Parts: sequence; C-alpha cells; structure tokens
Amino acid sequence: MKQLQIIILTLLLLASPSIIYTNSINTLSQGATLQNKDTLSANNQTPEHSDDDFAPGLLFFALFALGCICVFVGTGIMLTLIAALMFIGLAALGVLSTSLIVMLHKKSFEKGFKTFIVLGCSFAGFFALALLFPFVNYITHWATFERAVLTGATIGTVSGFVAGQIVFTIVRRLALYLKNGFERI
Repeated sequence: MKQLQIIILTLLLLASPSIIYTNSINTLSQGATLQNKDTLSANNQTPEHSDDDFAPGLLFFALFALGCICVFVGTGIMLTLIAALMFIGLAALGVLSTSLIVMLHKKSFEKGFKTFIVLGCSFAGFFALALLFPFVNYITHWATFERAVLTGATIGTVSGFVAGQIVFTIVRRLALYLKNGFERI
C-alpha cells in the first residue's frame, strides 16, 4: 500500500509541469476568428473591465503597516540605548564592580545581587529626587536652590535604599515561590 502511494505521488509530481503548461481553452472548437485576434491588446477590453490596478485602500494599509514597523523598530532602538546607557552609568558609578566584588568576597550570588539592587536603587533615587526637588521648588518657592538639591539628594538616597531593600525582598520571595512551584511539577 505504501509503495502504491509513493508511485502515485511520484506520477503526480512528474505530471504537474505538463498540467500547468497545457492550454486551458478548447483548441479544437476554435474557429478562424480567434487565430487572427491579438489577445494581449488593450483595445478589446470593455470600459468597466479596465486594467487599472490602483487600490488606495491597499496603499493606506501598506503605509500604516510601514509606520507601525518604524515605530516598533524605533521603540526597540530607544529601549536598547536606554539599557546600554544605564549599564554604562552603573559601571561608571561602580555599582556593577562593587556588587561583583561583594559576590566574589562573600562567595554568595545573593549578597552580590542584593548589593547591586540596593546600590542601583539608591543612585536612582539620588538622581531622580535631586532633579525633581529643584523643579518642585521652582514652582512652590519653598527654599533656596541649593537647599532643594541637597534635600532632594538626601531624601532620594534614603528612599532609594529603602526601596532597594523592598525590591530585593520581593525578588527573593518571588524566586523562592517560583522555585517551589517548579519543584512540584
């Protein structure tokens, strides 16, 4: 049975070029009128059957798709640049090297990761609030510019440290939950 199927498939594959290139109209019943007629000229087409393939809907769809592709590619490029700049900034500030040194000295990936998270959040809070407080002070006129920058930097560092501790605790508990969930499976 399997040999018969192979033979039939082979015959179909061999016969497919001849099926494709055969004439689809009945050549025996054609009269002399069709032999002299040019089938490719544009003069024998009716006005409602013109050969104009202009489709504005397809053009707008293609432009919309091209615009979406450009937006997504641009977003990907921007996210990549932001991530690269963040890693360069963390390396310049010493966060990456410090967490690597802590990890190697304590021989614990967890302690190195905790150092990375806490220092990263502390620096992020420092810069965010050191820039935000002078802006808020410009609007509300609470204190001088220097005092606003110092207050923002201090509060940002402390809140970043606390946020880093909380984020590390959440990540550690989530990792343990996922680890226990996968061990049950």
